[in-house]
Amino acid sequence: MDVSFQQPEPVRNLSAKDRKEWWDKAKRLQSDAVVCFIGPKEILLFCTVCEFRERPENAKGDDSETPENHNLYSDAHRAFAILKVCEPDKTSIRNLLFSRHSWGRATLVEFPGVLLPAFQPTLQALQRMSRTLEVAFSNLLVPGNHTNVEPDYIPPPRYADKPHFRFRLNQILNQDVDLRLSVHSAFDPKKLHQNSALDEAQSRAVVESLTRSFSLTQGPPGTGKSYTGVSIIRVLLDNRVAARIGPILCVCYTNHALDQLLEHLVSNGVSQIIRVGSRSKSEVVSQFILSQVARSAPLTKTEKRALWEYNSLIEVNEKEIRTLLKQFENPDSWQSIQTFLESEHPRHYRELFSRFDEDGFERVQSQPGKAIMTWLSKGGAQDSGVNPRSITVLQQHPSSALTQQERRSLYDSWVTESRRWLRRLLVREILAYNEHRAHRDRIRQEVKLRCLQDAHIIGVTTSGLARNLELIEHIKSKVMVCEEAGEVLEAHLLTALLPSVEHAILIGDHLQLRPQVQRYELRSEHPRGRQYSLDVSLFERLVLPRTDGTVPVPFSTLETQRRMHPSISGLIRKTLYPALQDDESVKTYPSVTGMTRRLFWLDHTKPETGADKDDTASTSHSNEHEIRLTTALASHLLRQGVYEPNEIAILTPYLGQLHLLRRDLGRMYEVVLTDRDMDDLEKAGLDANQELQVEASSPRQTSKSSALKALKVATIDNFQGEEAKVVIISLVRSNAQNKCGFLKTSNRINVLLSRAQHGMYIIGNARTARSVQMWVDVTDMLQQDNGLGPDLELQCPRHPEIPIKNENYHAGIFNPISLAGNLKTSPNTNAVSRCCGQFRVVDISSYCLATETTLRITSCVRQSVAPTYPAATAAFVLVEPAKLVQMVP
Repeated sequence: MDVSFQQPEPVRNLSAKDRKEWWDKAKRLQSDAVVCFIGPKEILLFCTVCEFRERPENAKGDDSETPENHNLYSDAHRAFAILKVCEPDKTSIRNLLFSRHSWGRATLVEFPGVLLPAFQPTLQALQRMSRTLEVAFSNLLVPGNHTNVEPDYIPPPRYADKPHFRFRLNQILNQDVDLRLSVHSAFDPKKLHQNSALDEAQSRAVVESLTRSFSLTQGPPGTGKSYTGVSIIRVLLDNRVAARIGPILCVCYTNHALDQLLEHLVSNGVSQIIRVGSRSKSEVVSQFILSQVARSAPLTKTEKRALWEYNSLIEVNEKEIRTLLKQFENPDSWQSIQTFLESEHPRHYRELFSRFDEDGFERVQSQPGKAIMTWLSKGGAQDSGVNPRSITVLQQHPSSALTQQERRSLYDSWVTESRRWLRRLLVREILAYNEHRAHRDRIRQEVKLRCLQDAHIIGVTTSGLARNLELIEHIKSKVMVCEEAGEVLEAHLLTALLPSVEHAILIGDHLQLRPQVQRYELRSEHPRGRQYSLDVSLFERLVLPRTDGTVPVPFSTLETQRRMHPSISGLIRKTLYPALQDDESVKTYPSVTGMTRRLFWLDHTKPETGADKDDTASTSHSNEHEIRLTTALASHLLRQGVYEPNEIAILTPYLGQLHLLRRDLGRMYEVVLTDRDMDDLEKAGLDANQELQVEASSPRQTSKSSALKALKVATIDNFQGEEAKVVIISLVRSNAQNKCGFLKTSNRINVLLSRAQHGMYIIGNARTARSVQMWVDVTDMLQQDNGLGPDLELQCPRHPEIPIKNENYHAGIFNPISLAGNLKTSPNTNAVSRCCGQFRVVDISSYCLATETTLRITSCVRQSVAPTYPAATAAFVLVEPAKLVQMVP
């Protein structure tokens, strides 16, 4: 359905290009947005906005007359949108057709930010579940239903609870070792640890995951959740024939996490994989996408014939619908009247359009369309004083015997009746079209079903599973593995617990990020949202039940982390994970080149932008002071020549800060954002490429190949599961009210503090942060180790004994006064002097004796100068807002 309305007032005087930019930023009536069409006579239709696609220049067909400006921005006066009915049943189609020819004012109500594909499949799956009441593991999942369950006992999977069945563990064992695991007898996990690459906690988690029908494994940061999950899947694959478990269903919340899991499996030799859904960014996984595999799958003769038949029927339906729509739009045209009379009033049709008259003589009529007009123009006048005859009576008389007034009355009745008749035909034809398409889709589904049944691994996101629920249910999978289960909404995970599942393996961490819920009022951290707590995952609810008397479901915990240096891991060990241990490998990490300390909180009191506003749930907070410091520190680290850009990550809680960081850093380096951050920026109206001030001749667009070498900039929520050698954190919030915003929950703080391997530098207002207990604990630990303060010491890698200290931090300067001992001046330069406590160098050319790198440093002492960052690299260059530091050619 096409709808149009007057352009908003701010748009009317803009050019087409500016109108398009305005609509893009407004994020209104975007593709898949839910709207409600309220038409005349109480017609109400829920619709979605269709994506506008420009017609190719060589396009042909009956609809080629559609105006090219039928979009939101092309026309200066009217905006156009195309709507699709959400549920095209008979009533909706009839109402839709009725509204097209009904006079009256219509209203279009939009629900901003509500995209139907994001929630409809899951809600439909839950509705179906509520009707059938078929939920796997309902004895454990229903709150308060497992009060009498033994605290440490979960029964084994039914397929493994058969006599003489034992799991072969050979796939994860060292060579020449054979171990078998039975659910009926005790098994010492130490045997698995001693004969495999798994540590003790990982070995225990593998054993418990295989022997419990419903297993939960908590993996603190860096403890190898993915490695443990892949090990479990490899064992299951090795036993799939003996256990008759069929394809293993691997479920993740995000496409990125799913691609990572499948890549790990491919690298371990698993090849029979099917990935449901086409939103994969992985070149490794793209060959396993279901639609591509099914497209190349052979068809049976019956399927080929049926597809040809239904395609032919659909083509006929489409042609007939186009013809009927054209007639429906013009019910008073001679073609519409002719078609209507031929079907409903054959006698009148013969009288008006037949080639022969009543006496059998052939009519001379070159243009059939003139027959109606000729007929209407003839006929005698109505006798005065005679009551007009009814339409029913007129229908019984020959058309040639009617007066001119009667002919007009009869013609008007034909037009009205024709519209109703055409509406009935259209409804019937559209329903037939939908039915034929459904039959064709079922044939294609049969092909996809064969591909899925032949697979060993089926990878799918939770939303993709809900969309394809009917198809995947036919697989009868007995095993479901869910990665990052602590980040999955409970409603999404429930749809993955299909009735056929006998073995559910959930791997995640309820102390890291919770599921994302847009409405702050529905989260557990909101006072009124606690009764809903939609951000509490099923994983968290089972291990930390909130119902009195409910026994927690037993779970395994991984204990050895292999990511963070012990000084960094201590921050989360002493606050959240008392049993967390450090692997020997992390204790030998090198120090951070160019820095005196590997862990430091650079404290400041500069207020954030709009510090006086109260917008707790806003995602657009920013802090220009921290942007300058973060950019300078990143530049300093990269110019050491030790770290590749992709080995440094810059994290922030807020999209507004992310947007500005990318703007400034993008002037110097390739910057890559996560797919989810790109989507979030777009939804927030912050174009990822907006304000990126680079020359038009050399746009910084990160390709797939360069993305691996680009500087990582991300929000905390979209960096879970990732890591970097050095992490720089901009906390943003700095206000008199001491409001931390997003970083008041321990889950986010946990993720934030656990991404770095070699070094981590936090830039933020410690006083604001200390309004949260976990930040109090973290800052106390840092202060005890002199790891918090207003000055950040840099270091020359060749002269580590002489620190380079920021002596005038509050001016936002990395001041190189302390480096003077390592610099010598050239004979043709002026002397070094001090002015107002700042380092003053006038036209100085110097070089570091150790690195033999020449520097030119120009200082502006009394005036604040915006920083200019060079693109060249050097062994040691200091960048500061009040100075220009540049390599001498």
